[in-house]
Amino acid sequence: MTSAEYLSDVESLDAMDAWEGADALQELEDLADEFSELESFEPSGFEDDPFEPSGFEPTGFEPSGFEDDGFEELFAAAEAEDTFLEDDGFEGFEASPATGLFVPATSNRLVSGPAAVTLARALNPFVLESMDADDAEAFFRRITRRVRSAARGIARGVRRAGQLGAAALRRAGPLIARALPVVQRVAGLAGPWGRVVAAGIGAAQGLLRGQGLRGALAGAVGGLIPGVGGRIASSILRGDGADDDASLDALADMADARQVPPAVALPLGAGLAARVVTRQAVPLSTSLGGAAQGVLRARSRGVEQLLMRLARQVPGTAGRRLRLMRLIARLAAGNLRLRGPSGAITALPGVVQGAGRRVLTRAVQVPSMGVVPPRLAARRVYARRQVLRRIPVAAVSAASVRRA
Repeated sequence: MTSAEYLSDVESLDAMDAWEGADALQELEDLADEFSELESFEPSGFEDDPFEPSGFEPTGFEPSGFEDDGFEELFAAAEAEDTFLEDDGFEGFEASPATGLFVPATSNRLVSGPAAVTLARALNPFVLESMDADDAEAFFRRITRRVRSAARGIARGVRRAGQLGAAALRRAGPLIARALPVVQRVAGLAGPWGRVVAAGIGAAQGLLRGQGLRGALAGAVGGLIPGVGGRIASSILRGDGADDDASLDALADMADARQVPPAVALPLGAGLAARVVTRQAVPLSTSLGGAAQGVLRARSRGVEQLLMRLARQVPGTAGRRLRLMRLIARLAAGNLRLRGPSGAITALPGVVQGAGRRVLTRAVQVPSMGVVPPRLAARRVYARRQVLRRIPVAAVSAASVRRA
């Protein structure tokens, strides 16, 4: 059985619904603690883990658009760092029916972890491309630090379980089964299509049967999946931030439906909201000098941090905070558009701060503002998927978009 088949049959998108944990990262750390309790487990004395995910540096990416079938180039940096990585990050590994562990197809030795650690690093470039590397860098630095620490504990536990024998393997198998989807969630969250990425490229047919990643991207460009923002959609549609606004709306629903943990949703939402502000205030078609581009990038990162601080002041669910964040971004973008690009860059922090005060004041006066019941949020997420499934992929292919 290949890894793609395993993910499609066992860890498919439909099988990952209704995750009850409040925080995927906390769950991952709890799993690492359980691995550490394996009989005779010693955390020291192991060689460095060759599969350990290092902090991904997005500086090597340039806008490439959606050219022909060349979405593979989004993974180029990860492939250069990880010599055994292939299409879906699991090539060369198979799930052992006896233990549930991913093991090399050509050897009986256990790998360090269920290969999901490598999947996390393999998918980071795609997520960064969908968000814009500058806006996403801080997010992945924060997330990767905790993921790396927990994943190393899991990897040591898996290796130690193999050394301890069958009893330890039986205990480690269920832990690995629990760890795999958690790592996938952390790696692949980026709007309503993030679960396609989280299941691995080989299992993308869970959303678009037989069409793979290209079909998902084509559907997103056609506006059918609010959530693929950034360079791919912008390079084709010359987007002004509307794709990020729709993604933020969908992310709020996913958070309320408990499909995205708050620890991931809020930083990701802040990055999307910051791009809504900057891309609508300073359209991509605007010609900026090098100095102005540097100022805009720095202020965009400052806006992301400001939005996070504002969101934390609001009581309620992560979904409510994301919706209020979206209102702040839209209000600020409307104000900044009137100032022109140069004036918008100068006024960016102050305008966002003022918009935040207005929205938060109103939210205090109207406690129901931005509140969506979890069941309604889940229905909205489900409706988005159903729309995508009913639209022929050929109708929204990249070639069709270009001709239009």
